[in-house]
Amino acid sequence: MFIAPLRVTYILNHLKRILTEPLLLLLFFLVIVKTSWDVHAALIIVLSQSGTTAASIAKYRPIAPVLAVTASPQVARQCQVLRGIYPLVTETMEGTDNIIHKAMLWGVRHGMAQPGDAVSFQTSHFS
Repeated sequence: MFIAPLRVTYILNHLKRILTEPLLLLLFFLVIVKTSWDVHAALIIVLSQSGTTAASIAKYRPIAPVLAVTASPQVARQCQVLRGIYPLVTETMEGTDNIIHKAMLWGVRHGMAQPGDAVSFQTSHFS
């Protein structure tokens, strides 16, 4: 008996019709936390303009601390009161590689990670 393989695009389109956007975001945040567990990440770095992504990830209590990198001091203050989130204010959110490098150095300086540790990285841009 021959069973035709299912096309991935068909499945994804079907899931998009069934699942609502909040449920898709919930699954997205759970995948981030699960991935950080799987790779034994020492740190989860989140580039966020509003802090919402960092707060949503921290809500699921990952083992690794969440480092919320933002250009807004107000967002950093708001993130500071949430469990498991450590805010880092940067001058600009441009130059992703440079921001990630600074965030990893900050994490090492503050004892959150060691050189060579796995780090999970996430931006808050959804399109």
